Amino acid sequence: MNNEKCLQLHNAVKRFIYEYAEMYDHVRKNNDWKNSYREIISTEIPNLLKECADIEEPYSVVGSYGKGRWTIVPWIGVFDTRITTSAQKGVYIVYLLNKDSKELYLTLEIAATEVLQTDADEGTSKPFIGIVGNIGSQVADTLKKRATKIREFLSDSYFNTDDKIDSGAIGYNAGAVYYKKYSLDNLVSGEELVADLQRMMDLYQKYFNQMYSSDIGIVTDEWWPTVIEYDPQITKDHWLDLLNNPDIIGPIWGAALAMFYTEKEGATCLTLGKKFNRTPTSISSNCTQIAKRIYAETQCPLSNNGEKEQYWPILFFGREADKTEVGTFLWKLRPELYDALTEFDILRFLPKEVGMEEMPLSTKEIIDKVKAYIAAKGFNYNDGLIENFFLSLKSKPFVILAGTSGTGKTRLGKLFTEAIGAEYKLVPVRPDWSDSTDLFGHLDLNGRFVPGAVIGFIKAALDQPNKPYFLWLDEMNLARVEYYLSDILSIIETRDLIDGKIISDPLFTLDKYGVDVDATKKYGEIRFPQNLYIIGSVNMDETTFPFSKKVLDRANTIEFNYVDLIPNLEPVGEIPERLQLSNSFFCSEYLLLTQCSDDAEYVGSICSELQKINQILQTANAHVGYRVRDEIVFYMLYNKRAGELLPYNNALDNEIMQKILPRIQGSSASVRDMLCTLFKECAADHNQRSGESDSEKMRKVIYDASATCKYRKSAEKIELMVRRFEEDGFTSYWL
Repeated sequence: MNNEKCLQLHNAVKRFIYEYAEMYDHVRKNNDWKNSYREIISTEIPNLLKECADIEEPYSVVGSYGKGRWTIVPWIGVFDTRITTSAQKGVYIVYLLNKDSKELYLTLEIAATEVLQTDADEGTSKPFIGIVGNIGSQVADTLKKRATKIREFLSDSYFNTDDKIDSGAIGYNAGAVYYKKYSLDNLVSGEELVADLQRMMDLYQKYFNQMYSSDIGIVTDEWWPTVIEYDPQITKDHWLDLLNNPDIIGPIWGAALAMFYTEKEGATCLTLGKKFNRTPTSISSNCTQIAKRIYAETQCPLSNNGEKEQYWPILFFGREADKTEVGTFLWKLRPELYDALTEFDILRFLPKEVGMEEMPLSTKEIIDKVKAYIAAKGFNYNDGLIENFFLSLKSKPFVILAGTSGTGKTRLGKLFTEAIGAEYKLVPVRPDWSDSTDLFGHLDLNGRFVPGAVIGFIKAALDQPNKPYFLWLDEMNLARVEYYLSDILSIIETRDLIDGKIISDPLFTLDKYGVDVDATKKYGEIRFPQNLYIIGSVNMDETTFPFSKKVLDRANTIEFNYVDLIPNLEPVGEIPERLQLSNSFFCSEYLLLTQCSDDAEYVGSICSELQKINQILQTANAHVGYRVRDEIVFYMLYNKRAGELLPYNNALDNEIMQKILPRIQGSSASVRDMLCTLFKECAADHNQRSGESDSEKMRKVIYDASATCKYRKSAEKIELMVRRFEEDGFTSYWL
């Protein structure tokens, strides 16, 4: 056990207990939802627990301060991934903080949201969905009965089992099988915290063994809510009337229903997303919108889980996915709706109207088709470039293509958008652009609105949210980017995921049109569309402006400097048919790191690697912040979910090149020393004879056939930057 790490754990837990209440009030009062204090919950303590307690697979450690809005009961959970990966199902270990009493509870917890209790007295099997907040007495009693039953075969005397636990939420209190309380005044040492957790994990392992070897009945195949519990009272004939109403069921919502119709026995949104090349979030959002529209039309009764009214049961039965199934929840259509869909011919909505091939393609297959289209047009790009371009767009809708003039940057944009059937607009940047009015528009002397270069294009994107729109800013650094693009760069950071859609703050408000009524009606309030992607091409020379860190932090910067002048004169083959991709293929699925909890272990490994790199960067005050970290994680997750479009090291190499190195410049010795240390992290370090310069040593490592470069492109770029420092006394990514 590492004593230093245990001390860090003790201090981090103490800070968590002492400061959360104050930070909670500050966050809610100032709308500071992204306050950096959240990292102690989501990252610092989980990582220390894993290291100090030697927690490895199949266990994962996840911390939560709430999704979006901070919660009154923050928690840090330890999940056996064979049972559950979230606090909403199964049994798990969790630290619960009562922010008001400043007491921390380590508990073995039953998830109140998905307990399934068999009532032996009534002889009936009754599923229900509980909550952790203001639950009813029936739910609390059921949780307590379950906890008692689990204690019968675990039989532990170290932890507490009484009713004195006060986590701040009734559901957590009722669902605690065992607990131990820590208070601020007498917080135990880090070593004792670890010992307690390991004792609880022993109980957890015993629980797992019993669950799969006994008939305790925790796993179930029953669907909820049952007909007895809830009936929307919509007959098959009534469903047919609703389906035939074009104001209710069109191509988009019809496609969502059709996807579930193809899986009569139920499916998760993740399964359907992979099958039909859609994001799970968009499928879930569409179904929620359908259900709410049906409710508005029929005023049918709603299901209530004790916390809030639910719309999904209007359409579906649900159950938790088991360990053999992909995803968290399975949903299947209610029989009356399924029968109505059969007579309605719902499958007609599945072809290209929703931006899919008749036989859905995987992400890799789509990328291969895009590459084939570009190659048939007579252009070839470096291996992995198209994959990198796609992943960059997916992780953040702002990409910069930088490099030598004439290397095909602008041509890539044109061919890429042709290949996928997207809308495309090329806007040459003018040197005199000094604010956003050149992009959006301004009022003339007569009070009439004069539209700018892009407002019409953005408005069209808002009107067609399912079609991707690519805005190409050519030679974007002929003017200062942070001047004319500052509004867009700021508004991008306000995007939030609401009911499955990405919504931003207003980008262009109604007051900007003055008294021009026609312009107000034509354009209206402009927000950043979730289907808009901004790509800028830049040529770095003495006539252009450098980029500020505000710009670089918000973009993936892809370098175009490789030139092969030997032409390929073989005749091109037949040009493939263009794809017609919906925006779901490109749309971001993560805006916050907390939304990546299903891949907590993978995210943790990436963050650990970035932490090492950031500590090196910090020696020259060049370290990155949370925004850069999050977007690198998103890039890596999208790569993983697409079936490893790029090998792991190649993908992370791209992100070091695109998110970290472009920010580095300077003439101080600390910059040079930092680059030399960073090189060792990217490539194996060999002992070279004295008298050689740093760049000479680096070149030998890079081109040594026996050497293994973990991040080759980054290592090569660092060597070039160090060589320029040795020659000029100053270096920059952009020289």
